[in-house]
Amino acid sequence: MTKTIRILFLFLLILLILPVGLTRVMVEYYEHKYSNPIQEGRMPDEVVKTSGGTEEEKPEYSAKIMNNSVVLIRNGNIVWKSQSFEYLNWYSHVDVLIHNNTIYVAILKEKGIVGIKEFYQDIDVVYHLQERYLLALDLNGNLKWYYKELKGCKPGEGCYPSEIELKLKNSRLYVTYAPFEKRTLVFNVD
Repeated sequence: MTKTIRILFLFLLILLILPVGLTRVMVEYYEHKYSNPIQEGRMPDEVVKTSGGTEEEKPEYSAKIMNNSVVLIRNGNIVWKSQSFEYLNWYSHVDVLIHNNTIYVAILKEKGIVGIKEFYQDIDVVYHLQERYLLALDLNGNLKWYYKELKGCKPGEGCYPSEIELKLKNSRLYVTYAPFEKRTLVFNVD
């Protein structure tokens, strides 16, 4: 009888501890995977811990995403449209800068959340995810080069940018995310 009680107690203990242990392992996995950006395309020449350059030339255009394309709008009229990119959608944040016959478009796209469904609780959010793009387009709207990153942020850390800003100084393009996340991507553009 005591052997059966011990086995039953051990089984119940395993049922209580195993989900907590598995949850912790999954949290550590997401921490490892999303704490640093996953990058592809042309890499930045450097990453600095300041907000970047000053505006040399900022166009009088605004940029929007329409039908998976970047469009430039001036005085309410569409004046330029890029090729279609399947990963763009209407809720992306966009900033644009024009320099030396190249249109630089920075895009901040909300990707979603990564969460863990714990055994005893609802889904626990581990990371908010964003896809971030920098596209260099010629005046015909064709892609010259791009940079892409997937970045995660833990809830409550105040590092979940909602805006993106391009600045140009001394032929260097500065890409900054706001609220400021203590890093600015720097690309040489000439």
